[in-house]
Amino acid sequence: MTTAVEDEGKVALAPVRVRRFAHSGSLGAISLNAYAERLEAVDGFSELRSALEQALASHGFEYFAYVIIRAPAGRPMSRFLSSYPQEWIQHYRRMDYEFVDPIFNRAATSVLPFRWDGLMPEMLTTDRRRKLISESIEVGVAPVGLTVPLHGPESGIAALHMCGRLSQSEMDEIWHRHRFSLASVAALTHEAILRLACGRAGVTAVELTDRERECLTWTSRGKSVGEISEILSISSATVKFHLRNASEKLDTYSKHHASVRAVVLGLVMP
Repeated sequence: MTTAVEDEGKVALAPVRVRRFAHSGSLGAISLNAYAERLEAVDGFSELRSALEQALASHGFEYFAYVIIRAPAGRPMSRFLSSYPQEWIQHYRRMDYEFVDPIFNRAATSVLPFRWDGLMPEMLTTDRRRKLISESIEVGVAPVGLTVPLHGPESGIAALHMCGRLSQSEMDEIWHRHRFSLASVAALTHEAILRLACGRAGVTAVELTDRERECLTWTSRGKSVGEISEILSISSATVKFHLRNASEKLDTYSKHHASVRAVVLGLVMP
């Protein structure tokens, strides 16, 4: 196996030892329950990472990456948990591959798990995408893998990616027999990461009232205070009151600033 390292502005490939895992073949209800109980007891990301690595290794997946694409509303958190080679992660970011990688787009718009080989036609549409797939194959992080999109809570979007040097028949078996078990593993992991990240950071979600959300929604759609008062059948003073309260909660300086921040945080839909 190889991984990418930087050498005078170019990417060379250096050998890396690959850890091979036995494919136990099943993540049944009992092991899912055990995994859930283990996650309930973890109190740090290192312990969580080990639990997830063992769960995925039982299917032969050598690498995984959990990525928060959009943080839950009102929780300005950032979390990335991965077992990929660090050199590859750095190279991927340096090349801005997330902007051309179709896996990101599919994770943001899909609900069910999907296989990477199903995206191969999209991967070959541009030179940058062909370069990405070529380098990732050398490193051993593609094209045999799958992603579980994770939507919510509060408009958040995350994804759990997993891959390994599996044969096509092994991947077919995992897909047909275990993809929904793996989706459960991803959901349990997602919940545990949100609990740890938000708890550690001491972050509390921004809580808006229904009226505050309504006023911000119509503001984001270009409506004036007078127009909003007519739409909601309340006075202009009441509209201003709710917008002012929302602005204070969002730590913004105007109703327009508040509406933009609310949209970014997923608190309202424009």
